[in-house]
Amino acid sequence: MAERAADPTGADQLDIRPALPRGLLNKMGTRASDHAYARLLGLIVDLQLAPGSLVNEAALAEALGFGRTPVREAVARLATEGFLDILPRRGTVVVELSIEAARQLFEAREALQCGLARIAARRCRSPEAGARPTELSNGLRELVERAESARDEADPEQFLLADCEVHLGLCRLAGNRWLSGPTEQLLLQNLRFWRHYFRAQPNRQASMVSHLDALAAVQAGDEDAAELAMREHLARSRALLDALFR
Repeated sequence: MAERAADPTGADQLDIRPALPRGLLNKMGTRASDHAYARLLGLIVDLQLAPGSLVNEAALAEALGFGRTPVREAVARLATEGFLDILPRRGTVVVELSIEAARQLFEAREALQCGLARIAARRCRSPEAGARPTELSNGLRELVERAESARDEADPEQFLLADCEVHLGLCRLAGNRWLSGPTEQLLLQNLRFWRHYFRAQPNRQASMVSHLDALAAVQAGDEDAAELAMREHLARSRALLDALFR
């Protein structure tokens, strides 16, 4: 695919509305490079910096009101996380979306999130000292209800943000700090793919996969059922994305 230049010349050319889930925005740092990272990440995940487009650091710094150094640091971080490619003699490019990338994304999500569902169910059944499983479980139910409401209203953008919050809530309930970082990165990549999907096929309520079975199994403390429900949730989601790229 030919590379498309992303060369904004003013802030009015970029929509700077929140494009990231609140659960992730609240964890961003306070340095200028952290703010630049959050803004650039939002533009990439929201597809305003399109897959395959060239990234002009100077133009972005001017458009977003940051100095060159914070933007350069943010670009380096986003390249490390797999959102940007820094290509010798060609510049920095937003990573493309492809069926192969979708396959790898769902392999990683299955490996990680099915295990998280098991751990979360275990925490509900046998909480550890100092844990807050009831509070976190109730919070997870509220997040699932928000996602179901967006699903009922066939609102893909609100559903996608709520879906991400559900999986972040499941990670909090599992209570394993070593799994939180990888989970967040996968969910951000996932959000980018699904925004692409719903903009290509808008208002498809049937494509908004429910979380109710996974929630019920987790809250019941049934590890096997929780893992199976998550595996089935991901399998349905993967089939939808695969169909888009075929």
